[in-house]
Amino acid sequence: QIKGCPPKSHANVRYEALRGKRRGWRGRVKPDCGWACRGSGGARTRTGMNDRVSREKTTEIRIDLADAPATERLGAAIAPSLRPRDVIALYGDLGAGKTSLARAIIQALLAREGKREDVPSPTFTLVQTYETEGLAIWHADLYRLSDPDELIELGLDEALDAGLLIIEWPDRMGDELPGERLDIVIEEQGEGRCARLTAWGSIWEERLGQIAPLLANVS
Repeated sequence: QIKGCPPKSHANVRYEALRGKRRGWRGRVKPDCGWACRGSGGARTRTGMNDRVSREKTTEIRIDLADAPATERLGAAIAPSLRPRDVIALYGDLGAGKTSLARAIIQALLAREGKREDVPSPTFTLVQTYETEGLAIWHADLYRLSDPDELIELGLDEALDAGLLIIEWPDRMGDELPGERLDIVIEEQGEGRCARLTAWGSIWEERLGQIAPLLANVS
């Protein structure tokens, strides 16, 4: 059993309100994700990123992902709640299923307009974009970034202006990671996986509470 994931004998979905604040990390919130989030040696004030800071982890949901279809159902359950300027940060080891979940979310959003597109991993392109009516989707894989300053070249500020930003390896952003966001940590659990969804900020606290009933049918 992986630490932080409920045993399979428990209910598939556990919904709990979390109290307490984790401060530090040069005055910003440190994601409770098990990954070392690296700073850049000083705070920056790039418009659209550092101005969106949440200082409280408010709500967490844990859910079993027994197989690939369960990951697809998780993405389909999350997609209807997404809005412009949303940020989803995906954490996990190589091969954990981050890209599979991102793909499921994106394909669910496209399907609402009758669209069907391939959603490749942006490992080498770093960013892939998709268009739906009223929502531009940015899918970023930051694994190959060595310094947060390289984010300028990717144009992620534009995504935060009016789009949806889905980030794999978000720890590479350092202090530029927006504070108001949904964290999803994917870990191995037996022959399957476990996903931990954490809301940072009041907007995601409310939204995650709304979609929690839909997640009961994911596993």
